[in-house]
Amino acid sequence: MNRTARPARREALTVALLTALGVATLFGLSVASGALDQTTHTPSTLPACATEDALGPCRWDATEQGNGTGRSFTIHSDGRVEYDA
Repeated sequence: MNRTARPARREALTVALLTALGVATLFGLSVASGALDQTTHTPSTLPACATEDALGPCRWDATEQGNGTGRSFTIHSDGRVEYDA
């Protein structure tokens, strides 16, 4: 291998590693910020959902809402849905 190819190869490897590190850092920050933004609610402190597909945070009580049957669940602010056991 000639000597001029080695610095170019080393530079390409450095750029690839820095890019991967940057992507990993951004992913880590987005995961961490999502975790920090989540507020822990208990079912009794959440407002009732206006509809079953409402944006959270809210609580759907299946015994009191809709047709009175089905499963109750909580919609979190990040969109996660957690069904009652």
